[in-house]
Amino acid sequence: MLIQGNWSSPNDLLGHLGKEYFLFVLTGRFGNQLLGMSDAFLLSQLTKRRAVIFFGNGVPIPNWIHRLKDSTWFRIFLGTFDNPPPSTGKVVLGQKDKTYLQSNSVFQGFTPSIAIHRKSGWLTSTESPFHLESKPDVAQLAITIRQGDYDKNPQLGVLPKSYYKRALKLLASEVGNLEKVTIYVDNAGLVKKLSRSWLSKLGEIVYSDCALCDWESIRRANFAISSNSTFSYSARLSRTDSTIFPQPFFLNYSCDLLDDNSITVPHSLAPKVRYAILAFRKRISKG
Repeated sequence: MLIQGNWSSPNDLLGHLGKEYFLFVLTGRFGNQLLGMSDAFLLSQLTKRRAVIFFGNGVPIPNWIHRLKDSTWFRIFLGTFDNPPPSTGKVVLGQKDKTYLQSNSVFQGFTPSIAIHRKSGWLTSTESPFHLESKPDVAQLAITIRQGDYDKNPQLGVLPKSYYKRALKLLASEVGNLEKVTIYVDNAGLVKKLSRSWLSKLGEIVYSDCALCDWESIRRANFAISSNSTFSYSARLSRTDSTIFPQPFFLNYSCDLLDDNSITVPHSLAPKVRYAILAFRKRISKG
């Protein structure tokens, strides 16, 4: 399963392994990486080749990779490249001309398209792709809040309180009272901050160092209110019919992560983010 050593370039490595392999570079954090794995799985099916998964020179392999149930379609590259693939760029799937897939051997990123991930089926299956030592408790409602660097990123932005209030109102009208509510946040500081907010009255606010544990808990919840993060999005791809997503998903970044069948709640930008975006666009227009 593991490939090691130092290689001049991806093509040098692939030339050694043979034509039955392609290289897939997983970028970003957990959510982005899982969507990338979904793409890599689809590529493997379409091309009938095995993927060589690479996280980048000097980037440690995350623990979740060893929990996957099926590893027959990929191998992991632990080595380094003197000339690694560029850090930018996206994998392009869904093209009618299959020669594109056959003629390219290096892919990276993930495709921001719900249709592609449904075609892959790697994350949309009702069965988890992971082995877990113990199954998590099932919350009736999982709410995810993503802050992190979003408050400084004009393309993403932190979702306003009004989004969550509207989503809760919509759920209440459709489902009724929700007994067990768990709120998942992306940093420990938010736990203390939100414990003094109206959200604390809904249920337990959770942050843990085990991203996979939280992801699996969110995936198994009966209902969910998703944040605009690939982490919560990837966890709910198998349960889109019982998940509320923000619309737009990203504030200033084109994607097709939602479709006409998705349950969405429109939202407006929080003032802090709105001003940051206006300033950002002003700088761009002047540049």
